[in-house]
Amino acid sequence: MPDVSIPAQLAQEYIGNNGFNGKNLVLRLETALMPDILFKGQLFYDQYKLHTQVTREQKETFDGDFQIDFNDLLRQNISLGTNIRRLRTHVSDTPQFKLPSRTTKLTSFFVNDELRLFDGQFRIIGGLKMERNSYTSWVYQPSARAIVSDESWALWISASEAARTPNDMENGLQWNLRRSAGKLVRQVGSGVAKTEKVLSYEVGARLRPVEESLIELTAFKIRYKGVLDTWQDRSATNPYIISGVIPEYLTNVLNGEGDGFEANFRYNPWQWLTLKGSYTYLHQVYTDYPVKDGETIWTVRSNKGQDPANRFHLGVGLNPVKNIEFDANLYFTGPFREGDINGYHRLDMRLAWKPVENLEISLIGQDMLQASYQSNTDSIVGYAARISQRYYAQVSYTYD
Repeated sequence: MPDVSIPAQLAQEYIGNNGFNGKNLVLRLETALMPDILFKGQLFYDQYKLHTQVTREQKETFDGDFQIDFNDLLRQNISLGTNIRRLRTHVSDTPQFKLPSRTTKLTSFFVNDELRLFDGQFRIIGGLKMERNSYTSWVYQPSARAIVSDESWALWISASEAARTPNDMENGLQWNLRRSAGKLVRQVGSGVAKTEKVLSYEVGARLRPVEESLIELTAFKIRYKGVLDTWQDRSATNPYIISGVIPEYLTNVLNGEGDGFEANFRYNPWQWLTLKGSYTYLHQVYTDYPVKDGETIWTVRSNKGQDPANRFHLGVGLNPVKNIEFDANLYFTGPFREGDINGYHRLDMRLAWKPVENLEISLIGQDMLQASYQSNTDSIVGYAARISQRYYAQVSYTYD
């Protein structure tokens, strides 16, 4: 029997600061087991805490990645690997938001095979990834790519299928959103959500007009199936409706498709100067299927407010003296297809010093053009995101 109690305090528009902190630790190992056989391993631990008006969450992630590469085996490069992940989540319920605290697991395996013919000028790459978590059975994600190349150019075509499996939200969420017609609207993760799938097709070219330059052009087509969204069940026999609650179930009720192209360039006229840039065009359209109601129609429209038509990037890298590096990157995103966000600029800068070969100390600033800006319109999460300036220092040491 669902929890249909109505709290005294309901979700309201939230304007304020969120609290966030975290830490992580990464250990990597790469070694040759035998000639042409390479082992790669990584252990990763991450912890973060999130505190907002809506929810308070603490999550720990334990992750292990292991891979073996067989190089030049009968004109093939073969890779085998596995990923094992464990997530432990603790959520403190609020009057508006409830999510069970639980531990979930994810396991995946993959195999990738690259076949080289005609002295490596023609390559065929095929792969398969198998994944399962605490909420789904095995999901298969195949991919294939063919590449024809020379020293100064390359052409390729590829097709792949990827998947997003359900998570904690779709399997236990209780989120009181608002009141409608005297009833409480509650978002419910009842565990009926299935795997989202995306099919992608790509054709591209890479050119080197001169040795110091690189140009990449890519066109793509994407098809989405079973995209997660909410729909309302207002049937008179629903226990929620009887108790004065309108349930919004989280499940797969959207399909969609997108197409676009990308262009990237890099030019090194001198050893101490790098110029780079990129442009991306993307157009996506969603349809509410198989369920059609006010919620799914609203999401189809609001997704346009999250979808910028263009993305530009121009960057410069300087290495004026030995062991000193400076990078500046200017971005533009927009305009958005719907909503009141016409677009925004972003400037990121980095200054790095290498006192010794394997040690780097850097200062980084992000979004330096303005103190803060709104980066999107209201979406299914209930409020738009506002981005602030960020500054931090970083120290990295590489052990050979």
